[in-house]
Amino acid sequence: MILRTDYKRFISVVLIVVWLLSLTIAWLPSHVSAAGATYYIDSANGNDSNSGTSTSSPWQSLAKVNATAFQPGDQILFKAGGIWNGQLWPKGSGSAGLPIIIDQYGIGSKPIINGGGSTFSQTIANSTTAYNTGTVFLRNQQYWEINNLEVTNFNASVDNSSNANALFAGIFFVIDANESDSVFNHIYIQNCYIHDVNGYKNAGAKENGGIIGTIVGTYTTSQATVSRFNDVHIVGNTIHKVDRVAIRTAAHKTYTNDNSFGTTAAYTYGAWNTGFYIANNTMTDIGGDGIILRDTDGAVVEYNVATSFGTRVASSNAIAAIWVTVAKNSVFQYNEAYGGPVSNQDGCAYDFDYYLQNTTYQYNYSHDNPMGYMLLMGGNTNDVMRYNISQNDGLIFRHFASNETNPASMYNNVFYYDGQVNKISADTTVKSGYNFYNNIFYNTSPTNTTNWNSNIGSLGYSNNLFYEASGIHSASEPADAFKMTADPQFQNPGGAGIGLASVSAYQLQTGSPAIGAGKLISNNGGKDFFGNPVSSTIVPSIGIYEGTGVGAANPTSFTATDDSFVRDGSYAGMNQSGTTSAVVEVKADASSYSREGYFKFNFGAYTGSVSNAIITLTPTTTGAAGIQNRVELVSDNTWTEGAITWNNKPASSTVLGDYTITAGTPIQINVTSQVQAAMASGKKVSIRVYNTNPATSTNLVSYASSENSNAGLRPTLNIRAGNPVIGAVNDAFVRDGTYAGSNQAGASAATVDVKTDAVSYGREGYFQFDFNAYSGSVSNAVITLTPTTTGAAGIQNRVELVSDNTWTEGAITWNNKLASTTVLGNYTIVAGTPIQINVTSEVLAAMASGKKISIRVYCTTPAASTNLVTYASSENSNASLRPALSITP
Repeated sequence: MILRTDYKRFISVVLIVVWLLSLTIAWLPSHVSAAGATYYIDSANGNDSNSGTSTSSPWQSLAKVNATAFQPGDQILFKAGGIWNGQLWPKGSGSAGLPIIIDQYGIGSKPIINGGGSTFSQTIANSTTAYNTGTVFLRNQQYWEINNLEVTNFNASVDNSSNANALFAGIFFVIDANESDSVFNHIYIQNCYIHDVNGYKNAGAKENGGIIGTIVGTYTTSQATVSRFNDVHIVGNTIHKVDRVAIRTAAHKTYTNDNSFGTTAAYTYGAWNTGFYIANNTMTDIGGDGIILRDTDGAVVEYNVATSFGTRVASSNAIAAIWVTVAKNSVFQYNEAYGGPVSNQDGCAYDFDYYLQNTTYQYNYSHDNPMGYMLLMGGNTNDVMRYNISQNDGLIFRHFASNETNPASMYNNVFYYDGQVNKISADTTVKSGYNFYNNIFYNTSPTNTTNWNSNIGSLGYSNNLFYEASGIHSASEPADAFKMTADPQFQNPGGAGIGLASVSAYQLQTGSPAIGAGKLISNNGGKDFFGNPVSSTIVPSIGIYEGTGVGAANPTSFTATDDSFVRDGSYAGMNQSGTTSAVVEVKADASSYSREGYFKFNFGAYTGSVSNAIITLTPTTTGAAGIQNRVELVSDNTWTEGAITWNNKPASSTVLGDYTITAGTPIQINVTSQVQAAMASGKKVSIRVYNTNPATSTNLVSYASSENSNAGLRPTLNIRAGNPVIGAVNDAFVRDGTYAGSNQAGASAATVDVKTDAVSYGREGYFQFDFNAYSGSVSNAVITLTPTTTGAAGIQNRVELVSDNTWTEGAITWNNKLASTTVLGNYTIVAGTPIQINVTSEVLAAMASGKKISIRVYCTTPAASTNLVTYASSENSNASLRPALSITP
């Protein structure tokens, strides 16, 4: 029985509860969608008659996937290690918050989709016009994510083709505006490995290569289209050996009446693609361009690396590593480009192309690009180039093609170059509309002043620093009322290598005259290359560094202190002008005509530890093809270049390497262990170079000496500081078939073998590194493996990460081997030439968990008895060949 007072209290509580529930219900969404179904595809054990919705009942074929219209929130998962041939074109679209996801399941290598070298042509709706597509394809579809696939599209019969119709692609997404004149959203392509996409690589269509996005249709300027992409992310992909372009987005093939550039409608577009983010992609061995961005508004392109780009196009074909055209409000930052073509119509790292508004290149790094750092095509509005670095590029600016529409701002950049081989610009005519403020032009040549070709960029120069190592300035050096000519005192000029972290070489030392000597610039980006704040009210420094100054770097590069050749026979007692000769000659020939080379390096100024040491020698001329030179260590460092002869030459001992010589291609000799040993005794190292070919008059090789007029060719020893090299704690190979349960003498074998072959003859290699003793920071980490022997030419090995570090070399077998995941690299193996595997991100991750890293190495060449590769193991008698992990703080 409830009393009256209790009843009132009860009713009150009920009303409060009801009121709270009503509020809760009001805040619930009106409809909660299901998460979607998950489909599994297994190329080996699947069956298209299965339900496909569990790992125990997977589908098998691409045809089954391609025939299915997927729904929002669905997942399409391909089994790790599986291989499918043909085109993957699943149907359907996701929705906001519920994308359709393609990914892998299981542990192992990425699932492979091989296109087989097909254009996979499609026809534009309501038209007879055809266009090529790709191995993985989406057409008028949205809310898709494509993750962790390995994609190829290779046809050997058209490699290096001049067939303009051989247009292949890896991943291709397209809007057919004739079929659906709409906005298509959310296309994400992430962590894929796209390689071996060949075909046409010369002038003409650029919609072929690694990852391609485009819009097709037959609209004219009187039939405006609204078709465009929105929210496209291309992130973390590895793209290798593709033609013509690594990443190309998102060109319209439809025209509209937007004339915001003041140009003809044929070059302008109104349906701007939005939300484009292209980041952390690695592109190597690209037939033409690395990244081409087009028809976008507000795109961001950052932390991408392009190397060996434009190496297979004809020299008359214009390419660049990372560039933009017909776009608005674009930002390119923290990208790196190097190793471009030696001859090309353009061929630069970066490009302000035509029809641009508000484009910014900032915090980018270009180095060792013979055709140059930047293209300036002109005619644009608000081009900004700030806090970028160009090191050892053949040109700074390939073209000043046109005057700018309004002044471009080029400020706080660093240009480091050798005036003997470099020009500032290939153009000789003066262009207007370019303001150069707070830049450093640093010419290393002691003999040649900077070649300005004319007073480029005639609008304005102020507060720039022009440094000439010779002390002599050209009469054509730009007029600058506030110029400086003193040494800027970089921390380590010329010392940047591969990777953005190495650009710290261009920080300014304490007391540098460039500190606080710049021109105040509004809207300056707010920070320098290194993240230091840049004030809007306080006068900045000149160059890319805005800090208070750093200490001088420990010298790491040393030119030979002595180098000479000796000659036998009647010349055996004579010194061969060692103190003046510009070359060191090596030759095996009849008596009195043979020559051997000697080089000595004194690194007494170096302090600290040694993680890597490399001697680089550059052959300037050679005789017949295929000349072999051997390099050996010389223990006696008392010889001098002015006194050495054939009769008194010091003996050599340890073989450091054998090299096939090509004129102009440097050879690199790993002397890490020798330099480490010499750190405690003399800090000098000497080498002998001699010919191992049969004696003949045609096998002369001339190496540049320390007296060579071209400083870039002189013999050098480069030392990398950091922790000592970390050797493998476990390394072994496993063997299949009848040997699958046996350990292959992992604790004692001098080699780790890798091979694909018939059953019982296949082998895979495993390496493990323990860096628990290391406690510093990590800016770069590289594993070096040295193949000591190989079978046939062109053998391909792949390296993948192994997440489980519990295995040991004395217990691992084929039956208990560890699964691998992330692809770390693919390599064409040459005996004696080390492969280097970048494991920076993996080591960084392991610093917080275990401080160990393991890798698996296996062969991807078709099975054959001739594709055996043997790598030196940690038990190899030659310490310089053993596997090593090098960490740079």
